[in-house]
Amino acid sequence: MHDAAQEALRTVAELNTGYRSPEEVQALLGRLTGNPVDESVTVVRVLP
Repeated sequence: MHDAAQEALRTVAELNTGYRSPEEVQALLGRLTGNPVDESVTVVRVLP
């Protein structure tokens, strides 16, 4: 369980640092959830 949590934290950190193309974001979300992510899924990052 600890290893899975650490991997999830690494994936979230990767999502939150720098620019990622939509394809990269979908791949990271898929890695995080363990499921394929449809290409219609988008994530909008709101900056403070």
